[in-house]
Amino acid sequence: MNWLRAKARHARWVEEKVILLAEMQNTLRWFDHRSKTWEARVESAIQNGNPGHASYARKQVALCKRFRTQASIAFSVTVPPQEATQPSQETT
Repeated sequence: MNWLRAKARHARWVEEKVILLAEMQNTLRWFDHRSKTWEARVESAIQNGNPGHASYARKQVALCKRFRTQASIAFSVTVPPQEATQPSQETT
């Protein structure tokens, strides 16, 4: 009976690890996406002659890039780099 519980617990932990790795990757991709979105807004603001809007958009680009860098560093401490780039496909 204890063996079955331990096996089920292990399966839950393996599943949680896969989910966590996917969430980490999604977070990094989200910051990349937001940075690109704000970069496009910088170009649009410059073309429309709105230097204030362009300045704000540049600030947002820098913020997104900083968040991405910090998240990448935090995730590399939590999970080895090879696992952070490719979620494992463990099965039990």
